[in-house]
Amino acid sequence: MAKKTIYRRLYGDEETVRCLECGDLIEYGRSDKKFCCSECKNMFHNRTRNVEAKLRLELAARLKVNYSVLSWLLWSGRRNSRIEEMSERGFDPAFFTARRKSGIHMEYECYDIAYNMSSNKVFNVHRIDYVSPVNGYLCKDKRH
Repeated sequence: MAKKTIYRRLYGDEETVRCLECGDLIEYGRSDKKFCCSECKNMFHNRTRNVEAKLRLELAARLKVNYSVLSWLLWSGRRNSRIEEMSERGFDPAFFTARRKSGIHMEYECYDIAYNMSSNKVFNVHRIDYVSPVNGYLCKDKRH
């Protein structure tokens, strides 16, 4: 099978295959070969891993800002706020760590702070109490 693949690529019976990293023509090897050499393969995968790591860092930074805005709200003794006011402080409602249906509203979580959200307001902001670890995992206390 490999000899037929090499023959087809050399003589043009099959469409040309190019390296995903450098774009050079791949003239030999398996029919599904994606890279011309191991250096190109390593560079491609290192670059994609760096992009994924950057996205994770950006996500963590946005969650950190949301958490600090929610903490500020609790610290100031308030359980409700307009989304506009929170957005001015950097809150982005698209970023949260969990969500679930709670009655008629969706309940969102940002780490250990839970809240409900409507189209223009964040309300019922409260900390989630955790009970002692069970089998190595922290469990949420259902009483809040």
